[in-house]
Formats: sequence, structure tokens, C-alpha cells
Amino acid sequence: MDSLRWSPCASGNFSIQSTWDSCRVRKEKVEWGQLVNFPHSIPRYSFVLWMAIREQLSTKDRLLRYGGISDGRCLFCNQAVETHSHLFFQCSFTSSLWRHLITDCGMNWLMGDW
Repeated sequence: MDSLRWSPCASGNFSIQSTWDSCRVRKEKVEWGQLVNFPHSIPRYSFVLWMAIREQLSTKDRLLRYGGISDGRCLFCNQAVETHSHLFFQCSFTSSLWRHLITDCGMNWLMGDW
């Protein structure tokens, strides 16, 4: 009698995980991986954080390069061009937010840049 056997899985049983593992290309784990993907993480927020870490968010400096906008100044401080570094670390407004958040979490402010 013939039987079906799912070869990507050692047990021969089909699973979504074994299908995914057989399709994807594995790369080295990055040190910030657990910050982005963890149990009960919200996929939308994980994706935005992943994009921010990779400096791929549509900040105004990127939109200026592609001709999408004409003014690249930061919306929060109106003093510098909005880049990833400026938006998350150098802007006086967002730096203040980060400091308050980090202090409220009982952590020390040690951030500089990505």
C-alpha cells in the first residue's frame, strides 16, 4: 500500500513550520532580533521597528530624494532635516520623549545612534 510522506520533516508529517523552513533562506541571527520578534509581539509594531532599525522608514530625507516632498524639515522641531538619526536621537522633542519613556521604565539613557 502506498502512503504519503512529507520529506522536509523528519517525522514525515506535514506542518506549516516545516514548509516555511524548507522555503526560506536562513541567515545569521542579528543581536536585535529578540527586540523585534518575541512572544505576543504585535506584528504591525514589529514591522515598523524592523524598518526603523534598518533605516528604511519613509523619513523626509528619503522622500526629498525621491521628489515626494519639497520641505524636509523635521515636523517636531522644524530645525533640521528629518533623518532616522535626527528623528530618533537628535531631535529635541523626540529625545525628550525617549528620556521620559526610558526613565519611566527604570532604565538608563545610554542611546547615541543605531
